Amino acid sequence: MSQKLISFDVWGTLLKPNPDFRIEINKLICSFFEQDINSKFISKVNDTVKFKLNQAVNLFGIQPNVESIFALMLADVYNTGQLEYNRGKFIKFIDDYQKTALKIKPLYYSENTKEEVLRIYETCKKQNYKMVISSNTMFLKGVTMANIVNTLFFDEKEGCPIFDDKNFSADLGVSKPDSEM
Repeated sequence: MSQKLISFDVWGTLLKPNPDFRIEINKLICSFFEQDINSKFISKVNDTVKFKLNQAVNLFGIQPNVESIFALMLADVYNTGQLEYNRGKFIKFIDDYQKTALKIKPLYYSENTKEEVLRIYETCKKQNYKMVISSNTMFLKGVTMANIVNTLFFDEKEGCPIFDDKNFSADLGVSKPDSEM
């Protein structure tokens, strides 16, 4: 018997970035390099790297892991001079980025997004549908995204997350529309 399900994307459908998050990430990057770096420059590099990666993901259907994505972004920020290799500092940066995402969560896409999703959830439960998230992720690990989604989309009445399953490209190594997603 086949399972009935409804699948949601995250970014631009359910959630949108929190502007305060980018401010904190810019501070985190400056701390990583132990110097002040123009925040507009950091934002431009971040957007450029994300654009290039999205192109590659869409063309070839493969998803780089989070560490590779951060290595590309940080290398582009620090495109002059010598950066001393320090894997421990790099891993700490990635961990701090994830912690910042959990502290400064994304915003609902619209003011009634959560209520609309809860309404769909109630209908799906009655008709035995599963609700799934499938999202191409770049800088956030799947565990971080799952935590965010579980926190923002929680059924208070039932005391459980709304979504039955969550698929994030950063964990799977492939991107939508690959069948593994």
